[in-house]
Amino acid sequence: MTDRFEEYHPEEALPDSRAIDISLRQGRWLHVRRVLAFLIDYALYAALALMLTVATRMLMENLTGIAGADGGLAHGFSQQSVDAFYTLSTGLASLATLAIVVVYVCVTLGGRRQATLGMRAVGLRLERLDNGKITGRYGIAHLLLFLATFTVFTPLILLAPFVLSNRQMLHDRLLDIVIQGSAENLLPAAKR
Repeated sequence: MTDRFEEYHPEEALPDSRAIDISLRQGRWLHVRRVLAFLIDYALYAALALMLTVATRMLMENLTGIAGADGGLAHGFSQQSVDAFYTLSTGLASLATLAIVVVYVCVTLGGRRQATLGMRAVGLRLERLDNGKITGRYGIAHLLLFLATFTVFTPLILLAPFVLSNRQMLHDRLLDIVIQGSAENLLPAAKR
């Protein structure tokens, strides 16, 4: 299968039939479905971030009393203090969003279906090449490696599935994970 896998697991080298099986189970249009899954999950993250930003700003305005036409100046706050409160609320919302996303990925990828809601919507799931279970830590590592590789290699990372075996992205390759098509993993609404 892959030289790296065989190098670290010589006794567990995948037979050619396993390589063919992985290729067949990935299904058609894997790249498109993977992008759609990412966009669905990203829309969920963006909606969460927006809700948390609005909530923290409203909470901050209520706690400090800077809401209103005067912008808090009547309560003795300087303009720099008001700006600092808004910056603090945005930072808190960002940290809360990141924490919730990490928990979401840990629960969904580390769960029974080994797929996020976006992946389930398009019928995909993660699978380790050594047939082990994807744990929550593996899911978090998958997310963090994706963010790191996407930050460093930006759009070029999207070309990796065209040159790497099993249509893996770089973060998949580092964790020995493949994306599989999974009809039984579809959300009930997507099966219709």
